[in-house]
Amino acid sequence: MGFVDELRALSEQVKRRLANVKSEEATKQALIPSPNQSTKSRMIVPMKYRTFLAAATLVLAAPGSLAQSLTPVSSTHSNTPAPTAREDLLARAPTGISEHDLGAYFNTAFRPLSGASVITEQQRSALRRTTTNERSHTFRVVSSEQELRANASIWGIVSGQVTATSASHHGYFRAYEIDGILQIPATFSLGQAPTGAAWYISAIFYGRMVETHVSSSDSSRVASLGARWNALSGSVSTSLTSMGIASQTHVLGLNATGAEHLFVHDATELARVYARGESVPILVRYSRVSATHATAVAAGTPLRVIVEYVRYPRQNQRRRTAWDVFNGPPDIQFNVHRRDNSELRTRPQCTVDSFECRPVGDAAVAHPSMSASVDNPIVFTFWDVDPMAPDYGGDIVVDQLPAPGQSRDYIGYGIELRLRTELPH
Repeated sequence: MGFVDELRALSEQVKRRLANVKSEEATKQALIPSPNQSTKSRMIVPMKYRTFLAAATLVLAAPGSLAQSLTPVSSTHSNTPAPTAREDLLARAPTGISEHDLGAYFNTAFRPLSGASVITEQQRSALRRTTTNERSHTFRVVSSEQELRANASIWGIVSGQVTATSASHHGYFRAYEIDGILQIPATFSLGQAPTGAAWYISAIFYGRMVETHVSSSDSSRVASLGARWNALSGSVSTSLTSMGIASQTHVLGLNATGAEHLFVHDATELARVYARGESVPILVRYSRVSATHATAVAAGTPLRVIVEYVRYPRQNQRRRTAWDVFNGPPDIQFNVHRRDNSELRTRPQCTVDSFECRPVGDAAVAHPSMSASVDNPIVFTFWDVDPMAPDYGGDIVVDQLPAPGQSRDYIGYGIELRLRTELPH
């Protein structure tokens, strides 16, 4: 087979692969548009072809055939929300939510800010629910604290357990059919967010859904459940309890036909287990308040910088070794300074033998009044305190602070840092 023939065969493989995943990809893009949660299928291209893929478009006959095959797959349903560059989270719809809650603001703990909305009443009156027809199912392990916070109240999780290092590990199975979407168009000009606003509801999905929330102190039990789900049958509660997994099953727009919830494996089985009710809100999409419509402050305005948490990786990423000789957790300490080491603020040790530090009160104030810019960033230097010699963990350079009342995550050398700012007292 000649080189051109090989390239043509490769093109056909790409097109067939993308055609197979098109429907599934459309649903994922509509419902989980956050870039850091992408689950797109990938085709591994042999190394010898990678240099020539661009040229292949010119070699093959039909203009643009390979190029079009390699472009991102769009939804087969034109009414489905498209993915966006903003940070989004999907959660089960809060109890009692209505179309009037579209645009409502929430703080970092996903508590609603009363009376505040990202859109005006005039904009709201122009919105219409879009009709669609989507059926899908998913099992997902909750891997971020933000996603856990977004679902915590609806799952009955108390605030003290909503941390990535808590003893419980969470996941969920959802099977749903969506027949309507009410969302804020990208063309809308959004109002200025009030102080403390971190998220807003950008879309409400209507239809019918069954959701089973699972939790366990053993992360491997939750992680392996997705692969085992299709083989399970009978009572959800009885089966999962026997596996050492706590569970709660909720239905929206459906009515149970028996005393116990039975396993559902995909959306087509909803009618087998449940009686259909009227279409109701089943999911909401939270979008992060962006800097463009957060509370405005003049560029370079000094802000009170607060550390919400510092989280160390299991090993020192700079040296690829354990933090101590016994493979135990570190003793966290960090300093705050400018790149030239001016304005140095030496801080007391944050915690002992722990991978996470959540300072409170004055200890949480990294600096009472400081600004950050590309030309003059703030540098956080992290250490593992050791009586013999401190173990340097790395730096995180902050050249843009969150707006007042907002939080923002930073990461460097595997160390996670979340900062919040306030206007100086």
